[in-house]
Amino acid sequence: MAASVAREVQGIELALTSVNGGTFYNLGEILSVTPPTRTMGTIDVTNHNTTDYFREFLPGMIDPGTITFTANYVSSSSWASDLITSVMADRAKINWKTTLSTGEAATSSQNVWYGNGYITNYQLLTANDQAVQYSVSIKLTAKPTDSADTT
Repeated sequence: MAASVAREVQGIELALTSVNGGTFYNLGEILSVTPPTRTMGTIDVTNHNTTDYFREFLPGMIDPGTITFTANYVSSSSWASDLITSVMADRAKINWKTTLSTGEAATSSQNVWYGNGYITNYQLLTANDQAVQYSVSIKLTAKPTDSADTT
């Protein structure tokens, strides 16, 4: 039996910056990141010549999806939540980048994903006997660059 070649992850970084460039700011204490799910729309082309009572479809546009993450809220360094709420209030497009810590070189294309989008959700999460956390959603505005791309 062949040994598994699954990828191990020992941490993830998520960073944001304005689309005008500048420094990426790492958001600390990330707990989870849900990568975007790409979905393809369909176009119904069913017509009076369609047989067998089955609709016919063609592929439509691809929605790049939404990336979501949850992190611990660190009140002594509120710059992250200040940045997020400011960008959201200004309706400004941002660049995002995730980097997996796998023991491989951090510059490997297998470890870095990036793109741009708009922050569409920011929520503080509080529960009894748990750390205060926050959740953020970023709606992607175009195809992200990731390790699955071959172009």
